[in-house]
Amino acid sequence: MLDAVAGIERYRSTRESFDADERTQAWMVSRLQIIGEACRHLSDAFRVRHADVPWRLIIGMRHHLVHGYFDIDPDVVWQAIAERIPELKRDIERILSTDTAVAGKDH
Repeated sequence: MLDAVAGIERYRSTRESFDADERTQAWMVSRLQIIGEACRHLSDAFRVRHADVPWRLIIGMRHHLVHGYFDIDPDVVWQAIAERIPELKRDIERILSTDTAVAGKDH
């Protein structure tokens, strides 16, 4: 999950370049799907322990991106990659540094 988040941050540039390049849009959507799928596989106990992270919204977005492909709103995708991904990265890094149940595991 952290790799997908880091990839989005590494390749995100401007809204104008995002809008102008369908390959970039598709790549970003793919990474958001990967993140949502990874969240879906987290245990319920883990998600409850870290209830401050909007797991359900992330998983819901993945579901929409996968099953509602022709209804994807580029504004929503851009908001996710520009605003929500940096927040998620901070959350993941915090969890990795403080949750003894995941400390030392390969992520």
